[in-house]
Amino acid sequence: MTNDCIPGHSAPDKQAQQMGLTEQGLQRLRDTADTAVPHRYDWYVLEAYNTPEEAFINGLSLEAAIRRYTASESASKRLGVTKDDIAAVDLVFLQEGREWLSRDRLRLDSFRTDAVVAEAADRLRRMLNDSPAVGRVTFVSGEQWNFTDGQKYLQTIREELPYQSTTGFRFETLTDAPEIRKAADDLICDLYGEENPQRLEDYGRSGLVMHGLGQASGTISLTLVTGTGSCPLALPASDERLEEVRSFLGLEDFAEAAIRDIRFSVPQLTDLIPLDTITAEDANALALCLQEMEQEELLTFCAALEAEQPEAFSKALAIAMDVDDYEIVPEDAEEYGRQVLRRIGADDEIIDTIDGFMDFAGLGEVFMEEDCLRQTSFGPVRRLSRPFPQQESGMQML
Repeated sequence: MTNDCIPGHSAPDKQAQQMGLTEQGLQRLRDTADTAVPHRYDWYVLEAYNTPEEAFINGLSLEAAIRRYTASESASKRLGVTKDDIAAVDLVFLQEGREWLSRDRLRLDSFRTDAVVAEAADRLRRMLNDSPAVGRVTFVSGEQWNFTDGQKYLQTIREELPYQSTTGFRFETLTDAPEIRKAADDLICDLYGEENPQRLEDYGRSGLVMHGLGQASGTISLTLVTGTGSCPLALPASDERLEEVRSFLGLEDFAEAAIRDIRFSVPQLTDLIPLDTITAEDANALALCLQEMEQEELLTFCAALEAEQPEAFSKALAIAMDVDDYEIVPEDAEEYGRQVLRRIGADDEIIDTIDGFMDFAGLGEVFMEEDCLRQTSFGPVRRLSRPFPQQESGMQML
């Protein structure tokens, strides 16, 4: 029922409606739009419509109609209201895995300015927001669709996403099902000609697969989440790509979005970098630094992070930008002594010549203490510009 009509009948056009009503009936219909007089409201639920099992339950209060609608397991159902026994409109639909609050009431004189129906619509909107759903999509018009069918949800994203710049289309995946979450993110990546950096197994857990540094390049992937949608982002990204994502999510500033599912190609960084203060801009800057690092520099960066224990993401970024100020050194005192000699200009020929006459281990022990080395799980690390403080809580010194 999408027009003012006699309940239980299909919605006719205006001319047919006038032909089917007496002048008295037409006046009654016009009176339903009068906000200065009281009106009578009967709420109804229609289940399994257009099937042999169709059931029309009317004469309900709004509370009773909501209870009946939410309890119904019918795959096709509607909740609506009849006003003064002559005008009716469907408010909520569930059909083919899609559930939505209809805007038909705003097109009808009998309901457009009705405060009772407007208040009911707000309540029904909250009901839909709280109801289980695979995903939700919205449009700039104010329309919102909830989906109980994962494939219908993905199909809608696939069909609507190319037109999001004009329709204001946004989507939010609500299910925890890895297949649906990844497929939705894949569609976003496809739109921008990128490959989703996240694997299916990544969607099934909040942590990362812990493996060695290997030959992984330093990059970051994350998901930006707003109240109306989400978008995966592989970093580093160009300014143009960042602008596309910002525009897609309808953001004035990236600070308006929450950051979720943060993953590093060097997984050890997850435990070394504080993520609660991350920003999209700092994450992109760090990804640029990581991308330029060789494997030895990545290892040094990890050691420096463990030694410095930064309290904010921005501090970790500063360490990455100044990674040349750190070096991983030998743990053996004798070898450290040899490295000290190399540091002051001695070459291997000189070191070999004095071998047997020089206490390399003693020299190494002295300079280890003077350089205030910090022990880390990646090896001892030294700060070149100035030694680490002699005593600092929570740090192990050699």
